[in-house]
Amino acid sequence: VRVFDWPAEEGKAAQGMLGIDFLKNEKCRIDFAREEMEIGVAADGEPDKVLLDKGYSFVEFFVEKSEGYLNVYFDALAREIPVTVGTVSSGCTLDAVTFRDRIELESAGSRGHSPSGTTPQVYLNKAPVSFRIAGQAFEIPCGEARLYSFAEYENVSQAELFPFGILGRDWMKENNAVIDYANNFLYFRRSGGK
Repeated sequence: VRVFDWPAEEGKAAQGMLGIDFLKNEKCRIDFAREEMEIGVAADGEPDKVLLDKGYSFVEFFVEKSEGYLNVYFDALAREIPVTVGTVSSGCTLDAVTFRDRIELESAGSRGHSPSGTTPQVYLNKAPVSFRIAGQAFEIPCGEARLYSFAEYENVSQAELFPFGILGRDWMKENNAVIDYANNFLYFRRSGGK
């Protein structure tokens, strides 16, 4: 199945979304380099040797509260936090409350109305944001991380918030990601790999 035929015009949204429950139940695998989704992947719990032989790294992700997430280590926090693995955002998005005293932020206006009717303030990172996945270092360049209060956006308390960020479609594309929902593995290979 071909995926990601996004409209070229800004402001045109998709007319629906396949959620994590569908992706898990139908044992789907999304390949961002080929922009394809496979349905009915074998669920054997083993990493894909073909991808590993092509130079891919992998990390296990988890599903909780209908969210697919993995634990990502952020240098600014000196700890891991759960981050959504998926494409509900194009870029890297982080919770502003979690990061506000750890990285320098600049205002970028408001996010508009959330589904719960709130209008959170949006910020951009004024310095690179360094993080690690499966022991590999990554960096979000200045001005490319969008931060806002996820709790305000979802109209929940900060204590109820989960997860605290989204890697986003851009990261998936840049790192040739493959999300295997049948076996709960995120594979990635940086450009220039095999």
